[in-house]
Amino acid sequence: MTSLVGGRVVRRLLLTAGLVALLNGERWAGATSAPATDSTVPTPNSGPDTASALAGWAWEGAGIRRSCGDVWWQQQQMSQRRCTELAIGPDGIPVSYDPLSRRITRERREDAGTVTFVLPTQYVDASLLAAGPDDVVYLALDNPVPTASDVLAVSLSPDDVGRVIRRFPTALATADADVLTGPTGLLVSGWHDLGPRPEPAHAPAVPWVDRAGSTPSPMAAGSFDDAQSVVRAGNGQWTLIHRRVVAEQPGSSAVLPTFDGGFIAAYSETTGRMRTELFRGWRDGSVVSVELPLRWPDLDGSLVLEPQGTVLVPNGDSFARLAPFDTHPNGWDGRLRIDLASGTATAVGLDDFLDRITWPSSGQADVWPWGTSPVAVANAVAGTPSSPAELRTIEQGPPEGTSTVVTVTTEGLLDDSVYGRRLVVHLAVDQPGFRVQRIEWSNACQPGRGHQDYRPALCN
Repeated sequence: MTSLVGGRVVRRLLLTAGLVALLNGERWAGATSAPATDSTVPTPNSGPDTASALAGWAWEGAGIRRSCGDVWWQQQQMSQRRCTELAIGPDGIPVSYDPLSRRITRERREDAGTVTFVLPTQYVDASLLAAGPDDVVYLALDNPVPTASDVLAVSLSPDDVGRVIRRFPTALATADADVLTGPTGLLVSGWHDLGPRPEPAHAPAVPWVDRAGSTPSPMAAGSFDDAQSVVRAGNGQWTLIHRRVVAEQPGSSAVLPTFDGGFIAAYSETTGRMRTELFRGWRDGSVVSVELPLRWPDLDGSLVLEPQGTVLVPNGDSFARLAPFDTHPNGWDGRLRIDLASGTATAVGLDDFLDRITWPSSGQADVWPWGTSPVAVANAVAGTPSSPAELRTIEQGPPEGTSTVVTVTTEGLLDDSVYGRRLVVHLAVDQPGFRVQRIEWSNACQPGRGHQDYRPALCN
């Protein structure tokens, strides 16, 4: 689920008809450095002075490296300045593509080591489009004839990283348009389109595929209706009554559903003052907004929305994680009690709190966030991140009878001993509401301070 704001996808979407082929089963495992045919000339990063521009705002380094340099764009026979591109998966895991080294990386620490591979030389002029369901990433590939671009779906799972799952020939036609994520795939939205951008009811230009090549379940997505000042995300809708940044079309917008059942969105002017306004909505209907103190042309790259409610912004040779909004009370003010001997946790007082809620008499309970979704409940139980440096990722397993399992990983802790913590939350899916059945607890240590994988043991 990539949410990019601040500069359009201004690339030639090219195709050579007749030279495309399905590459099912092919594995990208070869090169470990940038190919000689794609000569790169590193140049100093000229990104914004984030520390000065965001003085007084809550932000920290995100631990994601950023490179910029001149890359030979083979199909256009010219050099282009390119910088590291980011996409965010539906589980919140960032994915980076470094066009200088051609390396694609899953930006979360894994027990088995870093999940990464280098794009082989035959795939030229690549751009990262999105990270979709089931650890599949999507890249656009330019071709010699300026009519359309191919799209490649590749596995970024630790089990089969770099395997090409499917190639979509001529999937993205050259046009004044943005490529945005929808519930069932990548959608193309014209710069001057009225109504929701993207229109989720439209057939995707590129459908999501899972690692088996089949169709996965739809994922949560959002849209921004500039004319009506309406945001839709997941199953909710919000009206932006007091917008500050309202521009003539074409504007640039992005919407991302958040783990708590709300949304985070951004809208940028592409003419005039070129301002960007950020919006945050919650499932109880409330909405707040702030104006970013950086014009989007000054970002030196796109800003990227995250489902934990944060924003990644370029910061020289790295990315910064900005937390532009205060936390929102969810009603339960309890805490987790950890039992080291059993590796479990207890949500103290949660059942008593849920017992006091007046649930709807019929139908799906929709009490924010406790009746919104298993992901929203698990996110609330895990608590609010204590620093913008923290990355939260949430993965929900398939239902198992009357229960489901949600894994919440929070890493990048500003702690000299503990690097990250993981909660495996077992939830009853019977309505009304979702109830916690069991919580398994583990943590991972900072380098040199103990175990590097997640296990129920203290760090040194």
